[in-house]
Amino acid sequence: MPEREIDEIKKKIDFLQKEITTLSLRVSQLSEKNQPNAESEDPKSRLTTSETFPSTLSHGAEKSESPSPELTKSKTSFSFISWIGENIFIKLGVLSLAIVSIWFLNYAFEEYWINESMRIWIGIITGFIVFGIGFWTRTKHPYIATSLLGLGIMIGFSAYFIGFQFYDLYSLEFTFVGLFLLCILAVTISLVLDSEFLFGFSNLGAFFVPILLSSGQNSYLFLFTYLLFWDFIFVYFCRRKHWQYLPLLLILGNHLVFIGWAYENLESSPGLFPLIFQLVLYILFLFREFHFLPKAKNQILSLITLGLVLSFGFIQSIWVASIYFPTFKAAYVLFMVIIFYGFYHRLLQGEKNLPIQKEIYDILGLFGLPFVVSAIVFGMEGRILAFGLISFSFLITIAAARSKQVYLYYAGIPVWFFSLIHLLSFSYRIYGEMFLMNGRIFLFLLTTTYLLLCAKFSEGFYKKLFQFTAYPYLLLGTFIEIYLHFPPEKRLFLYSVVLLSYGLFGIGLGFYKHIQSLKLVGIFSLGLVVLKFYLYDFWNLSIGFRIIAGLILGISLIGTGILYNRQKKETI
Repeated sequence: MPEREIDEIKKKIDFLQKEITTLSLRVSQLSEKNQPNAESEDPKSRLTTSETFPSTLSHGAEKSESPSPELTKSKTSFSFISWIGENIFIKLGVLSLAIVSIWFLNYAFEEYWINESMRIWIGIITGFIVFGIGFWTRTKHPYIATSLLGLGIMIGFSAYFIGFQFYDLYSLEFTFVGLFLLCILAVTISLVLDSEFLFGFSNLGAFFVPILLSSGQNSYLFLFTYLLFWDFIFVYFCRRKHWQYLPLLLILGNHLVFIGWAYENLESSPGLFPLIFQLVLYILFLFREFHFLPKAKNQILSLITLGLVLSFGFIQSIWVASIYFPTFKAAYVLFMVIIFYGFYHRLLQGEKNLPIQKEIYDILGLFGLPFVVSAIVFGMEGRILAFGLISFSFLITIAAARSKQVYLYYAGIPVWFFSLIHLLSFSYRIYGEMFLMNGRIFLFLLTTTYLLLCAKFSEGFYKKLFQFTAYPYLLLGTFIEIYLHFPPEKRLFLYSVVLLSYGLFGIGLGFYKHIQSLKLVGIFSLGLVVLKFYLYDFWNLSIGFRIIAGLILGISLIGTGILYNRQKKETI
């Protein structure tokens, strides 16, 4: 800084110090007038204090003052506008120039100013020139350089391909080798420049190569090996780069190419190699994302990537397995789930999770649960399937209660709902089964036991939810048994008997064990019996059943009243 400017700044600081000193003395004088009995301070001490304060203020102002919200907002808006001007506008400008160049070349071709071979060479040389300009300006103008590098690759790639497609200047094999080497060159430069955009642009061209050069011969072995080669290139060379958008592009590219091939050729091709391709792709990207997740700047984006890896991997693997290996489809799905949770366990063992990361990892742990349910559905049927679903729901809930993870409760409740509905779908009688001595009532009893155990280990809302689901479900299962095994004229009476029995059992055990919830169950059951008797049985049952029902109901109600009165006297 020039000496003149330094002197001016020092003069301004001295002037401000004098102003602050004067104002401080004035404030002290006014204070003394308002407080006449206060002890007078030494003017020198006030002067010393006031003189030291401005100095501190002048040197520390920049550190203590925080920018105002308006200033921050204006800086943010300016930064966003600058980014648009420096990045987006440049790319749009380069794109406009490319479109204009294509129009000019097309006009020149139509007028036949340039023959076929010269057209291709012009395109290739132009691509190299644009690429060279981008490489030369990469340090001074990085946004312009990236756009020019991508444009140069696109021009060279297109020109080389056009020479094969429209002019037959070289063979299919020669075209593939040329395009492949061009993609390798572009990928190498993108790694040197650490450019995610350029790497993605190069891989996009690499994925287009087999599509553009396809001859309809169904060379699936070459196709899948070629795709896996580029996937290994990405995972190996980019394992230390914090690139998060590129994996999404590669996952979508792999699976879209697979879908395009499988739509016409899957059923006419051996299924083993496509299944191996899906499995290797699945493991490769799981390895990359689980390795990268703890260091990711945007962990939500990593979760989305893992979700796509799981979803595409399972859907397309199940597609292949259902055609060629239907017997082992459930086992294969479970194998993929085990691989996922193996990576998940390794992640948890290797990281000391921060609180904010723990929530991310808890959500990630739920990703495999739908596929476990799928494996159960694929591998079982009938009542065995109902048993598997109910047991799995129970295990999820117990894990949620033990670990106190709300996310597991969120995952378990839909599975419970599906399991309970699925069990009701087997409400038909099988030939030769006995009343209350069959597999269906066993499943209802097991489900009630599971629900009560879940209530025992849970707390709060979930404890009450499982408690008040267990009894109605057991009651519903018993009613189904009565409906399937007895004629209509006996069902209404037996429904009352069941309600009365459950009510008395609940009240008796509730008083014996001092469990308030069982007392409530008993009161609820007896209340239903009373309503049913006076609103329906009294008018519809035969005289014999009506007398028996009324007698049993009266005795039960009196007995219940005696129990409650005895408890009241003991309490008093």
